[in-house]
Amino acid sequence: MFRIDRAEFKASVTPEGYLAGEAIATRTGVFEYVNNDGTIRKELRHPDDILVDESLASLKLKPVTDNHPSVLVNADNASAYQVGMTGESVRIDGGNIAVSFVVTDKATVEKIKSNKKRELSLGYTLDLVEEAGVFNGDSYTHRQTNVRYNHLAIVEKARAGRLARINMDGVAVQLHHDDKEDDSMTDKEMQAVNLDGLSYRADAEVAKAYEKAVQAEKQARNDAEALKGQVDELKAQLETVKATHNDEAVNEAVSKRVVLLEQAKRVVNVDSLIGASERAIHEAVVKSKNEGISLEGKSDEYVKARFDAVMEALPSVEDEALAKQREVVASANNDSTSAKSRRIDCNDAFKFQLENKKRGA
Repeated sequence: MFRIDRAEFKASVTPEGYLAGEAIATRTGVFEYVNNDGTIRKELRHPDDILVDESLASLKLKPVTDNHPSVLVNADNASAYQVGMTGESVRIDGGNIAVSFVVTDKATVEKIKSNKKRELSLGYTLDLVEEAGVFNGDSYTHRQTNVRYNHLAIVEKARAGRLARINMDGVAVQLHHDDKEDDSMTDKEMQAVNLDGLSYRADAEVAKAYEKAVQAEKQARNDAEALKGQVDELKAQLETVKATHNDEAVNEAVSKRVVLLEQAKRVVNVDSLIGASERAIHEAVVKSKNEGISLEGKSDEYVKARFDAVMEALPSVEDEALAKQREVVASANNDSTSAKSRRIDCNDAFKFQLENKKRGA
């Protein structure tokens, strides 16, 4: 969790033009914090948790900022937010914690000198424990533990003791401020924030940060919806691929290919077309019957129509088979006649030789 607390300070200008001083930055006790629904929660900052070495040491050498940044300060963003530094002097003053500091940024020093800003506000992380009880006569429902300080902010007096800056589950009210005239926000300093259909009054900075968070959430939802659309489209494409690559589809494609090659081999030698595309086979058949034809730029439908025309012009398969049978029979008859002629010629030769022998005898 993250907290912001406030206190007044006194300081003086150094020869370098810096502003240095010491201030009561926070104290122990029971404090009121505002829940998201506008109700008040009382939290205890017990001395056993606040005035301990680990927590006090975390306040040393921390960035001083002009107002609270919307994020914790670290090495990545310190150059953008830092206007000074806390010192190494952190001491306990009764139930209070006093810390030394220096402001080095000229513009911030001028704001302080002109009384535009004259309060300090701590930003820190903590663990919040549910614990009901009474401390010094004040009841509480939660207890702050493991408090670790992140930065010390210079803030306007007019904002002391009210919704200072946004944090995870609430914001701190005034820690130490005796000017009762400033204890409530004016309408000018408050803005309406709509949360789950209900309107709340909030500090302008809180309202701005909340609106930014709402817009970021809307953008995240839109991005998520767009991503879901992409996923659904990919799923649809996958189903299409599955449908066209099942066993039935594959068998159908194979059968269609076999029929095409059987048709083509009636016209061309298909040995070189086994792995060719359907278009390439169609073109080979068309070109074999139309010497010099150019099919470049022609649509697949056009080439397929020319292929079908070639196929239709061929005699039927039955007629081709009958013609081949006739050729076989004719060839066989020719072979038979030739053999008979050769037998007659042989008989005549034998008779001639026999007559010659008789004459010689």
